[in-house]
Formats: sequence, C-alpha cells, structure tokens
Amino acid sequence: MRPRSARLTQELVLLAVTAALLGTIVILAGPARLDSVLQALVHGHLSLARARLQAMGDWQVLAVITLVLAHTVLPFPIELVAAAAGFSLGLAVALPVLLGSLVLSALITYIIGLRLGRPAVAALIGPPRLGRHEQLVARGGARALLLVRLIPLVPFSPVGLVCGVSRVPVTRFLWTSALGILPELTLVTLLGQRLRSPQLNDPVLWLPLVGILLLVLGTLPLLRRLWPTA
Repeated sequence: MRPRSARLTQELVLLAVTAALLGTIVILAGPARLDSVLQALVHGHLSLARARLQAMGDWQVLAVITLVLAHTVLPFPIELVAAAAGFSLGLAVALPVLLGSLVLSALITYIIGLRLGRPAVAALIGPPRLGRHEQLVARGGARALLLVRLIPLVPFSPVGLVCGVSRVPVTRFLWTSALGILPELTLVTLLGQRLRSPQLNDPVLWLPLVGILLLVLGTLPLLRRLWPTA
C-alpha cells in the first residue's frame, strides 16, 4: 500500500498535466475558436461543431482531447464530440484519441469523488441517486460497472464520482470504463466518418445506427435484472 502522500502527489501531477494541456490548447488554438466548438456542442449543433472543429486544422486532435476533458464538468453529449471527431479525423485517428481522453476524464472524476467524499458528491448528484448508484456498484461489482458503461447516453461523470466515493479498485474502474464505452464510441465515431459522403444504400452508414439501437435494447433489460430499481 503506497503512502497517502505519494498517492496525493500522483493525483496532483495528473491534474497539473490536465491543466497544462488545457492551457496549451487555449494558447495555441485560441479561446474564441475552442469556445465556438464547445458552444455548438452544448447546444447540440453537430454540423456546426464539426465545421468549427475542421477549421482548427492541425490542432484538431488537441481540441478533441480538450473537449472530452471539458465534458468532465460540462453537460453535453459526448456522442456529439465522437461524431464530429470521426468526421474530421477519421476512425483510425479519432477512436484512440477519444478512448484515451475518456479514460483520463473517468480517472479525474474518480479522484474528485475520492477526495470530496460522500456528503459533497451527494450534494452534487443528489442523495437518492448516489444511494442507487452505490447499491448497483456494491451488488454487481465489475459486471455492473461494465454494463453501466455499455448503455448509450448514460451520464459519464456521475459514475466516476460514485466509484471514487465507494472506493472501487481503480484498476477495475478503469478497465470496465474503457471496455464498456468502446462499443458505442466505435459506432458513433464510425457514423461520423461515414457522414463525410453519406449514401442511403451504404451498409456501413446504417451499421452504427443499428448497433446503437441493439446496445440500448440489449443492455436495459440486463440492467433491470441486475438493479430492479433502475
């Protein structure tokens, strides 16, 4: 078991790196340009966000990382970022960038939950919601965490806060987060890429839509069995 001070140092280094990254993006990409993409995402304007992201040129990858980290505290669908990144960068580049950024975002929320403690997290997400999430984590273990991440459109950050409060082993939290979000992330990013030249008879265009629908239909009944109050 590492000393508490060593763990705290690691956490502070992580947050410092994150802050440095955000600062670099603001300086290099320009706050107005990055803010314009963020505003489009918050208001659900995918086509506008996609166009503004493309206009950032060589800084698109760093902009995507920053937008994912901003999603840690700002309420907008991460699926919009994934679709815009898929369109601008293509699946091969966008998917690993998105996955790595989301795992980092998950770790940040975990650390925040761990450090804030139960009363503060309960104030943020509501005591009933925290209680239900803690029940799910305690009852289902890794399977429950994996299942929650698999369900499309489930808010991302509250899961990390609850796992931090509940002191879920960090390695379990990270691998279930990465594996759980991968299917939907892949489908949405692929959809964004195919929207470059959409054709209704293109089977690859329809594959992500069908896949996301199957994820919803397949995971919700399983969640209800695992957690009857869901």
